[in-house]
Amino acid sequence: MPEFRWEPDIERGEWLRPMEEEPFTSLLSTVPRGFEMYARLFHPIERDRPRATKTWTGVDEGTFFDDADDLETEPASWAQAAASFGTTMHAEALYHRLLRRYYGDTHGVIAPDGWRYGDSQEGCLDVESLAIAAQVLARHTSTPATGIAAIWEGRGHFEPSRAVSYLTGTSFTLPTLLRPFTRQKMKNETDPFREMLRTAPPL
Repeated sequence: MPEFRWEPDIERGEWLRPMEEEPFTSLLSTVPRGFEMYARLFHPIERDRPRATKTWTGVDEGTFFDDADDLETEPASWAQAAASFGTTMHAEALYHRLLRRYYGDTHGVIAPDGWRYGDSQEGCLDVESLAIAAQVLARHTSTPATGIAAIWEGRGHFEPSRAVSYLTGTSFTLPTLLRPFTRQKMKNETDPFREMLRTAPPL
């Protein structure tokens, strides 16, 4: 596991401010202008299948999970997903199209080769991909020791969750902010990354 530390100087992120002026649907709302090239890292995905039969074909999903130890689960690449569904992986690929589905309808899709694929984890980056990206980026800068992996603090995974509940009647909709037991749960977490997120100063 890489060692992460918090960067207290938030001014180091000021160069990202122009992205706030870009349309939400634009690539430039995610990465700033001014670069000759942009690299794309595909969202993590996972796939699974029964360990005994190596395929979901002919398996009753309703009763199979009586014994969850029989499930074989592994991280997968988009290229593997494309191979499973007989589609073509390319630089501008969309995950749902690789699975021959509509956007938002990719959870639990079973491929002809017997693997079942889950949704892509949008906005997430696994540690292995981050490490590889850091190695590549370090070769193209004169200051490789000053790189930053930034996390948007608005993600509910990191700030103790605020859920929104709606009480809906015939003539009103009332939003209610809830603070569940997440903060106490995070205090009891042993994962050092979660602990680092919990104790970090707000940005």
